[in-house]
Amino acid sequence: MKWIDTISYSNKLRDLPAFWKCGLAALLLLLAYLAHPLVQLAIFGWLVLWTVGYAKVPAKLYAALLFSSCLLFILSLPALLIELTSTSSISGSAAGNLAAAKAGWVLVSWELLSLYVPEASVALAGYIFTRILACLACMFFITLTTPFPELLQVLKRLKMPQIVLELMIIMYRFIFLLLDTAGAMLIAQRARRSKQL
Repeated sequence: MKWIDTISYSNKLRDLPAFWKCGLAALLLLLAYLAHPLVQLAIFGWLVLWTVGYAKVPAKLYAALLFSSCLLFILSLPALLIELTSTSSISGSAAGNLAAAKAGWVLVSWELLSLYVPEASVALAGYIFTRILACLACMFFITLTTPFPELLQVLKRLKMPQIVLELMIIMYRFIFLLLDTAGAMLIAQRARRSKQL
């Protein structure tokens, strides 16, 4: 978190007005949510170019943030891809399920049940992944190029309720307090271990 805060203050796009950066990212986020996967990939590539290329955000940090954010999607892939069908009564919807299983990849087949990955689920997972990449690129563009106080000023101009802004400030401060406390506890634990040895 401290790296993100440091980079948001020291990047090359720091001097651009926060209102315009947030407006651009918001429009691209809306477009990324509604557009075709090729447009979503183009938005992702363009914003990575701006964030890593022009703002000079370290590529390793960007890749680490991207991977950790996509980890939830990776963990949800089995629920998105794998389907279960029953072959006990091949009539109506069961016959449709069996035909869908033949259109995909059968993983495991028992006497009455089959686990399979339909081609439609693979296409849906790919579509969701491109949307996630584009939306994450929009959020990273805002987060890594705009300091938090400037984001609060943008939200204030957009008439965000004062109580929400104050809660955001409190949470922001407590994140750093939590990180400092966790770091101090880790140092104390290592010092105790080295004394015991």
